[in-house]
Amino acid sequence: MCLNVLKRLCRGVKNMRRFFTFVLLISTMLLVSISWGEASHYDDLQVLERAANLYISGNISASIDEYLSIIESYPMSQDKAVIEARKNLAAIYEEQGDYIEAARQYETLLILEEDLLSRFSLGVAYYNLGLLDLAESQFRHVVDSRKEVPLFLMREANFFLGKISLDLMRYSQAISYFSQAVEVDPYFALGFFYIGETYFKMGRFADAINYYFKATNIERSLVGIRSRLGVAYFMLGNVDQALTYLRGAIDEFPDDIEVKKLLEQIAEDYPEKFIESEIAYEPPPIKEVVSFATVSVPENTGPDIRSGILPNADEVFFRVGSSFSVELDGKLIYTGEAAELCRVYEDGSALFLEVEERTIPFSTNLKVIPDQYVTIYIHNMERYPGQPWLGYEDRQYRGVLEIIPRNGGFAVVNVVGLEELLLSAVPSEMPASWPMEALKTQAVATRSYVIANKGRYVSQGFDIRADQFSIVYRGVNFEHDRSTAAVLETAGEVLMYDGRVVEAVFTANAGGHTENSLDIWGGDYPYLSAISTERSPSAPPQSPYELKTWLMDRPPSFSFNP
Repeated sequence: MCLNVLKRLCRGVKNMRRFFTFVLLISTMLLVSISWGEASHYDDLQVLERAANLYISGNISASIDEYLSIIESYPMSQDKAVIEARKNLAAIYEEQGDYIEAARQYETLLILEEDLLSRFSLGVAYYNLGLLDLAESQFRHVVDSRKEVPLFLMREANFFLGKISLDLMRYSQAISYFSQAVEVDPYFALGFFYIGETYFKMGRFADAINYYFKATNIERSLVGIRSRLGVAYFMLGNVDQALTYLRGAIDEFPDDIEVKKLLEQIAEDYPEKFIESEIAYEPPPIKEVVSFATVSVPENTGPDIRSGILPNADEVFFRVGSSFSVELDGKLIYTGEAAELCRVYEDGSALFLEVEERTIPFSTNLKVIPDQYVTIYIHNMERYPGQPWLGYEDRQYRGVLEIIPRNGGFAVVNVVGLEELLLSAVPSEMPASWPMEALKTQAVATRSYVIANKGRYVSQGFDIRADQFSIVYRGVNFEHDRSTAAVLETAGEVLMYDGRVVEAVFTANAGGHTENSLDIWGGDYPYLSAISTERSPSAPPQSPYELKTWLMDRPPSFSFNP
């Protein structure tokens, strides 16, 4: 009996050994599997990072190959790395205009997981492939979703539904969708533009013009809108306005056949519009009576700055608010009375000053000096230099006026104190309604920029230009009490780095993120490093899909303050 018990115990021990051996084997296999899985996942993350870096560096084909290497290893995997690889690959195909491959990736993504952005993107791919029914169903799925839809996605889905309706001539439906898009985002310029387009196709030209202007009030750089405005005004019988915008359209697109044909038709029907000039946007008649602004002298005017207010002119009309003197190379050649109309013009290769009944030829620098602290009134300056179709306006300037002869004409230079110049430049660069601290910051930045760039255009006879090539400076007309206070309270303050005034460049809108100076101008300035302008800064997009999403959204940013 004892022997039998002993045998059983031995067999039990053997079974136990087998059991523990089995457990150990399974555990080892699991550990190896987990380790291999972790290593594999780690490898995938490295590939994703490498693919993103290749994309950012511009090596698109190599980036595609890296993303494909992950997908081909696990074709229908729901692994996070595989999903991310598909999204990035789809975004690249979409960016490259390969909508067939983009659609394939988005279709697979939607099999693996439901995602509204992927569904919207599939709709975009279908739309660009001309599959309007399929595209419409995807966009409808987004706008009808019970999930919380990001505002930018709701805006874009309604916008594309509007475009589909417009393509199918369902005009009322198109207006409804576009209206929903601008309701979601009141600063969506394309939405207003396409409402205008829809009314244009319906023949409701007055409504079309209204919405075209709403679009340009938000985004002035919209391309192609001048031709639409020109045609719309022509259809309403307003030939003068039609000519203004049609000629602007020709300047924008010289080979636009349709615009050329319409201009030829107008020239045939209204030849009197073309008698004096081929350009319809001539300046208006010179005002015979003008009012001069009352100005006071700032306590500190600062160093003189030579601002090129008209870098390339062939004629200019001006008046002075007090008696004045005219000097040629420092010698007095004329004394005039307040408000006398003066004209400087080029005739052939010669320059002339015409005032009262005198015509004075000159070939060197001419200086106009008021006897009192008053303004100089200049007639018919282009609102935006080089864009006469946008109209003309009279402007007034403090300081002294100089005429600098140049090949083919002359430059008009306003010599004025730096602080006086800033009284107009600051509200010309930033709305005077903005917060006072913002205006003070703009004043310091503008002052620093002018000092750092003084003399940049010395070969042309002035220090800086009075437009977007330097700083926008439009004279006394644009001064404002709030911005004036900001200038006076910061008088003399500048930004310094390493003992020098900084190159304080600024822009109307950085688009959410600035650039490094090295990448733009080649000069590496530590104080001009790329930063986010978002109110709550986030990491910049690192992959194609992140970039796609970031570009569609409108993050709260100091670059966009409607």
